[in-house]
Amino acid sequence: MNLLNKLTIKNLKLNKRRTIVTIIGIMLAVALINAVATMYFSGMASIIRAEKSTRGDYHTVFYNVPLNDIKTIQNNRNVENITKLKYLGTSKIKSNNPQSPYVSVVAAEKNNINKLGMYLIKGRLPENENEIIITKYLNNIMNTNYSIGDKLTMDIGDRYSKDNIKLKKSENLQDGEKILNTQKREFTIVGIVMEISESVNQPGEVADTVVTCLRKEDIKDNLDLFIRLNKEGLKKPYTAIGDMLGIDGNLYKEVQDDYATGRDATKSGELQEKFAKERKKAKYQFTSRRYLISLETDKRGTSFFGLKYVVAIAIGIIIFTSVFCIKNSFDISITEKNKQYGMLRSIGATKKQVRKNVLFEATILALIGIPLGIFLGYFASFILVKISNVFLKELIVTENEINFELVFDLNWMSAAISALLGMVTIYLSSLRIARKASKVSPINSIRNSADIKIKAKKLKVPKIIKSIFKVGGEISYKNMKRNKKRYRVTIISIVLSIMVYISLTTFMQMMLKQIQLAVGNIDYDIACNIYKENDEEIKILNNIAKTTEGVTDYTLLQTNVGKYDKGFLNKEIKQISENFPDNETVSIIAVGDIEYNKYIKSLGLNYNDIKDKAILIDTVSTATIDASKKPVREIRMLNLKENDKFDVKGDKGEKLTFEIGKITKKRPFATNGYMATPYKILVLSDEYYNKTFKDEKRYSAYYKVKDTSKVKNQIEESLKDYKQKYIANVQETYNDGKHLITLVGIFLYGFIIIIILIGVTNIVNTITTSMELRKQEFAILRSVGMTNKEFNRMIRLETLFIGIKSLFFGIPLGTAISYGIYQAGNMPFEIPLKPILYSAIAVIVLIASIMQYSLIKIKKQNTIETIRNENI
Repeated sequence: MNLLNKLTIKNLKLNKRRTIVTIIGIMLAVALINAVATMYFSGMASIIRAEKSTRGDYHTVFYNVPLNDIKTIQNNRNVENITKLKYLGTSKIKSNNPQSPYVSVVAAEKNNINKLGMYLIKGRLPENENEIIITKYLNNIMNTNYSIGDKLTMDIGDRYSKDNIKLKKSENLQDGEKILNTQKREFTIVGIVMEISESVNQPGEVADTVVTCLRKEDIKDNLDLFIRLNKEGLKKPYTAIGDMLGIDGNLYKEVQDDYATGRDATKSGELQEKFAKERKKAKYQFTSRRYLISLETDKRGTSFFGLKYVVAIAIGIIIFTSVFCIKNSFDISITEKNKQYGMLRSIGATKKQVRKNVLFEATILALIGIPLGIFLGYFASFILVKISNVFLKELIVTENEINFELVFDLNWMSAAISALLGMVTIYLSSLRIARKASKVSPINSIRNSADIKIKAKKLKVPKIIKSIFKVGGEISYKNMKRNKKRYRVTIISIVLSIMVYISLTTFMQMMLKQIQLAVGNIDYDIACNIYKENDEEIKILNNIAKTTEGVTDYTLLQTNVGKYDKGFLNKEIKQISENFPDNETVSIIAVGDIEYNKYIKSLGLNYNDIKDKAILIDTVSTATIDASKKPVREIRMLNLKENDKFDVKGDKGEKLTFEIGKITKKRPFATNGYMATPYKILVLSDEYYNKTFKDEKRYSAYYKVKDTSKVKNQIEESLKDYKQKYIANVQETYNDGKHLITLVGIFLYGFIIIIILIGVTNIVNTITTSMELRKQEFAILRSVGMTNKEFNRMIRLETLFIGIKSLFFGIPLGTAISYGIYQAGNMPFEIPLKPILYSAIAVIVLIASIMQYSLIKIKKQNTIETIRNENI
């Protein structure tokens, strides 16, 4: 090791505080890069795991493969493993659903059943040919709810039409069909799954599927093969699949890419037609898991395809911020060692040696900071995953009510990326400083005047500073003018911290507002939409409202739409805004007898007087029409009075005339969220509505309840035999939204905190080192009679200047980004006053605290020794 390198190590040890602060800056930058990369890989691993567990761990399925071909496929160099599956037949069951009278029985290899994508709710997977798993749906449609351990006896055979023609399991139900060639088998139910993978239980089948283990005697003829490709096969998955099928793999890939990326409709149609011809050449019928293949290869067509660019932008921001901070540390290091480098240059050290010396210092700091940063990044990611899973337990984010869980993926690539980018960050930070150190002349370096580039005439001090801050303020002002670069870096660090805090806090607030706007006006907890086949469903819904404890409000809503002549529109609306969109439509609704009677009673109306008339709701706020118009007030949308006739056209073009019995702005229960302002509503009695719209079959039931889960479960149980239904727990959706925002907030605020920590580290480093470098100056000033009062004034002015200048740039930049966020979210902009206030207070307090801390240290030093001492 040469003398210069030894001197560098000695200086790092001598200036421990600055060395530690620089290492912390490097460590935080690398930790943040590693955490972002690790969370990306963890998210990707979690999505892949969820996809495998819910839909199966295979990439393609070959149907009806002859036994002679199976070994060839199994030994293919691109195949990792195969799962064999055999369709054993169909059995009739006692079912409450006439559309699903059968159950299909399939058998799979015992060791690979878990690869078929079956999410267990209860029990376990079958381990022999006498055990079976059933689905939640199948259990619901049977007369008896089977439990784990129950016996299930079935006559398994083949479906035949009434003309004795064998039917495929996917064919629609036919009148008079029967099950022939049956074989009686008894199974023990060992597990209940959410559903069977679509590739096993194809949508549209008239039979749900149950799964048992494959026996040797079942392997007589063709089998279905569920194939997982190996790493080699996943390099070109569609070519590998195409080769096994005997079709053009490149064309198959082009078709899959077309699905993922989208293209011109004409070209897409031509491609599909071309591939349809190619598909006929395949040895077997087949299907592929495009989504899983994309997740495990190029991510195209998945959310991660775009997310990797977001991650790249985030890492770019981190590097940009970190370069400033780490560069500042090296800048300060060079400033304090300028005289030293000048002396070395004067006795023969070359520019190259000085430059290498600076880069050597950067390398030493990197070797310490980067490993610590990688470890910290992994630790932070692990904690984030654990915290995220607490919130994700409350969220149903996969189909079929299966909880999604993040897994921590200790991926070597995230460490490699963070180490590489950390080195790039440090190299970029130190390179310019290294060049600068090598270029400064020895004389200027020894005089320590290289950074002072200002003429005397430029040092005029404003009178206000002289009058308020006296001599100390004047000296402080001149010092800031003489050392612009040092203060500029400090200000940039603070500006970046303010900007990131204001903009990302605004983003969080906007997301929360969007959730609140979406459900904030909704006054119901449970919504149920059904298509009425007969009056039985209506009786069930009404009965739930009457008999269930905790139901405080209920309505059964029917809706229709009418078109009116534009002459009915209030002219004042067009005066407020010429561009106000009005589609000349009015919602016509009935709210059920119970709610209707409560509603008209609240309006002081009598049923007999209003039952054949319409109640009009058409009040709108002028802010909705044009937010710029002041003052805000409410106006009517339609030019109608009570007892007027209102002509509209129904959805089939028929003419409908309604007499307006009452005009109000009060809405019935459950219509706030369903039809928000500025819709016009006509409320009819059920009697009047049913006479007007005789063929109406769609109903929506809304419940206000104390226990949402209990009522929702009761509705699901009561309507389990009806497929044409939709049940929503609005309160649960709202809570899910809040949980999701909290989860996003954890990541965003984590990002904010690290960026701010890097900035604060830089601020601490800059200000404390600046104060240390000036301790000789301070000592000289004190030795010539400067009082503590003058001294404090000088420091206060510097604090004020740095704080005000940082806020002057940081607040407008942060607010401008906030404005862009609101515009992108299509929401009215609100100035982020709280984040601005918090950042202003934090900046002033932080700078003042750091300067005060440094001053306390300086004041304790001996004045004469400080003037004589050349080292920090």
